[in-house]
Order: sequence, then structure tokens, then C-alpha cells
Amino acid sequence: MTNLIFSFNAIAPLFFMVALGYYLKKKKVAGQNFFDTVTDFSFNYLFPFIMFRQIYTMDIAANINSTFIFYGTGVLVVLVILLLICCPLVIKERPTCGAFIQGSFRSNSVLMAVALSLIVFGEEGSGPTVMLLPFITILYNLIAVIVLTLMSSENKELDIGGIAIKIIKNPLIIGAVAGLAVSLLNIELPSFMVSVVDDLASMATPLALIALGGQLELDTLFARPALLFSATFIKLIIAPLAAVVPALLFFDFTRNEIGALLFIFSAPTAVSSYPMAKAMKCDSDLAGRIIMYSTVLSAFTIFLWLYLFKTLNYI
Repeated sequence: MTNLIFSFNAIAPLFFMVALGYYLKKKKVAGQNFFDTVTDFSFNYLFPFIMFRQIYTMDIAANINSTFIFYGTGVLVVLVILLLICCPLVIKERPTCGAFIQGSFRSNSVLMAVALSLIVFGEEGSGPTVMLLPFITILYNLIAVIVLTLMSSENKELDIGGIAIKIIKNPLIIGAVAGLAVSLLNIELPSFMVSVVDDLASMATPLALIALGGQLELDTLFARPALLFSATFIKLIIAPLAAVVPALLFFDFTRNEIGALLFIFSAPTAVSSYPMAKAMKCDSDLAGRIIMYSTVLSAFTIFLWLYLFKTLNYI
């Protein structure tokens, strides 16, 4: 019963915020433009402060585990390769296949993984999650562009330079690199600056979760059920199993590292996958539905994952 309560207390605040955003939209307290603006603002200007704060305040030498980072990124690469091999055998329309693959691997980990890690482990125990996220974020952007270009309804060539610029300009990467630089150079920030960073970082998750709720369109949630169920099952069940089971069997990772893998790979599909699918001429309708479907169902799957792993004493 203790683990059940723990799991509920960890997941309930996150999805209460999502539900609040949905409620505000349905009651027309705020419009779509507001939620889109808040999403962009949170990602571009607030989440970098989370990355900066976590890396700046952590003992980097104690938290950098190259084996763990290689493992986490390797799992993602293998998962995408398998999807690229298997999905075209079943889904014949290339734009639909591209949206399906992206929805099956690309997590909203910046939002969900960071929030869960802070709730479950606290700031001191969130090091592995924060250290792995920049590498995962780079791969998400790189792989998504490659997959959607290959599957696009238009014949496009990969723009390697454009991809590199997008990665370098990614706000999360900038925040992580800034935190790493300040930490390695032993720069001590003045107390007022620390307070500013703390306040801005604390705003990120609640605002982003409310904005996520405001982007849900539950009225059309269950169209195209076969594709939706398959992509969501891969995203919420297969991906976390593929990440965590080998880690438990063959590696001596800490509980915090196992938790980081679980939180990152069990998160629902990233909201940014919709505009990217649309821009790359893939099936944006399917991409949007996968986001909604996986977000709603993740309230239950993440709760079950937390309860299971807490009961088994893995986290």
C-alpha cells in the first residue's frame, strides 16, 4: 500500500496540471494561441534553466557515467533501427510510416522525465536524468529529421548543416553546456542570480504541463485505432522494457540511473513531433493523435511502472 500511495503521489500532480490545462481550454479561459505561446516559452526560455541548475549544482564527477550514457543512447538507436526495418513492412504509406516511427520513439522526456525524477529522487538524485537528457535530446532531433526526410511525401535530401545548427541552437543543449562550463570553471554565482535561476526553473514544469493539457483534443482521440494503439504500445510499454530490462540484467547501474532510463523511455510522445511531421510533409494527423493518445494513457502506464519498480526495489 505504501508503494501504491508513493506512485500515486508522484504521478498525480503532473496529470492534474495536464487536466487543468484541458479544463481551461474547454471553458475557453485561454485559447490555442495562449497554449502554443506558453509551450514555446517554456521550452525555449525556462527548461534551459532546469538543465543549467541541475548540472551547475551537481557533483559532475560523481554523476557522469560514460557507460550509462552510451547505454541510454544506444538503446534509442537500436530501437529506431528496428522500427525502420519493421514498420515499412506493415505500413505501406511512407508519410504515415514516418509519423508512426517518430511517435513510437520520441519522448516528451524533457518535461515528464525531469518532473518525475525531481519528485521521486529530489534534486540531488536527479543527476543521471539530467546528464543523459542532452545526449538523448540531440539524438531525438537528429533521428527525427532523418526518419521524416526518408519517409516524406516529397523527395528531400538530408541537410546535415541545417541539422547541426538546430542541435547547437537547441535551448536544452545551451542550458546544459552553460551549466557544465560554470561548474567546471568553478564559477560561483551571486546569491541573487541563484534565486533567479531557481525561480525560472521552478516555473518550467507547471507551465509546460498546463500548456500540454491545453493542446489535447480528446473529441477525436479514437480515430485510426490500430495505428494509435500500436504506436502507443511501443512508446509506453516496449520502449521502457527495452531500456530497463537489459540494464537490470547485464549492468550495475544505480537506482537513480535505472529510474532515469525508466522516466525517459516511458514518457509519452513529444508534443514537438506534430509540427515537425507537418513541416516535413509526413502524416501530421497521425502524429497529433499519437501525442494525445500516449499522453492520456501514460497517466496509467507511468503510474504502473512506478508502482512495479518501487515494489521490486529497483528505484
